[in-house]
Amino acid sequence: MQPEILTLPDAQTPQAPAQPRTPRKFRLIPRFETDPAIVNFAQTVRGKLVLLAIFGLTLSMLDAQWWIKLALVSCMAFAPKMRNLFLLIGAILLTDILSFEGGQLTRFLPSGTAPSRWNDLLWVVLPFVLLSAGLMWVATNYRESVIARRPLLSLLAICGVSISLACYAPLTGFPRYAVWAFAITFSGYLWFLAYALTDCASGRGQKIPYQFGAFRPFWALGVVPVPKGWGHWRRIEAKTPEDLAVTMIKGVKLIVWCLLLVFVNRCYGFIVYEKLRIPYPSDCLQAMLAGRPLPFAMNWASWPADLLAEILSIAIRTHAFIATCRMGGFRALRNTYAPLASRTIAEYWNRYYYYFKELLVDMFFYPTFIRCFKRRPRLRLFFATFVAAGFGNTLYHFLFHISTASRFGLLSYISSYRGYLFYSLLLALGISISQIRSRKSLGSRGWLRERVIAPACVVSFYCFVHVFVVASPWDGMRYLAYLCTGR
Repeated sequence: MQPEILTLPDAQTPQAPAQPRTPRKFRLIPRFETDPAIVNFAQTVRGKLVLLAIFGLTLSMLDAQWWIKLALVSCMAFAPKMRNLFLLIGAILLTDILSFEGGQLTRFLPSGTAPSRWNDLLWVVLPFVLLSAGLMWVATNYRESVIARRPLLSLLAICGVSISLACYAPLTGFPRYAVWAFAITFSGYLWFLAYALTDCASGRGQKIPYQFGAFRPFWALGVVPVPKGWGHWRRIEAKTPEDLAVTMIKGVKLIVWCLLLVFVNRCYGFIVYEKLRIPYPSDCLQAMLAGRPLPFAMNWASWPADLLAEILSIAIRTHAFIATCRMGGFRALRNTYAPLASRTIAEYWNRYYYYFKELLVDMFFYPTFIRCFKRRPRLRLFFATFVAAGFGNTLYHFLFHISTASRFGLLSYISSYRGYLFYSLLLALGISISQIRSRKSLGSRGWLRERVIAPACVVSFYCFVHVFVVASPWDGMRYLAYLCTGR
């Protein structure tokens, strides 16, 4: 059995003309990609220019660097065989490899000394690039090596050594700054490098210089690969002019939808937080712990209101990423797709942040699923899901915020993650149980239960477990008791 993978509308194909016509569903943005006349027009030079103009105009309202991204996707649209090169150029132009929080590290420098860009390039960027290229070369040429067979474990070992050196090596001044900068940079690129090593070890991998184009590609400046590395990109790359036309049309539709969501998000924030004055969950929690709880109804309303605001925020950000990716000729699925319609906890996890879920599945679920409890399929599925959603989730966020260890020390930083570990275990338990439950009854339980009750239960679960993201386990349980009893 494999993890629950949804078939999103982006991956569907038009119905054959011979099939009986079904009633059309209302769509705010019509399915232009199914109209042969529009698809044919989009394959022409004039059609591509029209699509790029609409995309650029819309993106200019969302992104300050819109003109560079528009130039890059335009080059990729008119010269699709050179996508690799333009991706590498885009990564060099738009990706700041030194994305660590420099303000936390400057205290390691002598008083009055500012970081030097040339020193950073020489002592941080160059060692990282050379180490990454060396690891990919080993994975390409020695496929039976530990690096090729266990890329994630190898990278975690290197990351652990670099963080330990940064924390405990007797260094001062710029050397300590450089070691911390390298450790933070390496941990930020660890997941991209893991995909790159896997691709290199496959024997069909992209050339090493072009692999760097997938390290935080120019359309997605985050730590989660959106979409995944080159091994996945080759499968979703538009191979024909028709594929490219359909993909670009979907990219334009998605960026327009993203702009509409920005307007919805602003209206939502104005109504919920300014007119209705619903407080933020952290404010409700702090007020309760201080002995002056806010009104009971406000406490209950704050959590679903915050959840919806978070969904809108992540949808807007990642829709812009995927739209730009599609304009470059990659048929990537949306990252966030109707999570509030989820009928199970596992389905919500899949719909809310698809590529983060894919990262955990690729790096933790499949290796565990392949090796553990082979004769007990239900336990095998439960355990692999628990490892991915529990251990993998915690490890990802631990490395994401590793710069905090430079301020408070490694042991204090590890201790501070006990609360998040508790949250991850609760989340993993809910997702794992949801995974092994029988889905035979889904679709046959009535409209009310399928469309209203089940989604409401799923949203309630995520609201309750989110309490432990902003509170310690003990404070979180006290607050949940207050929500349930009013005392």
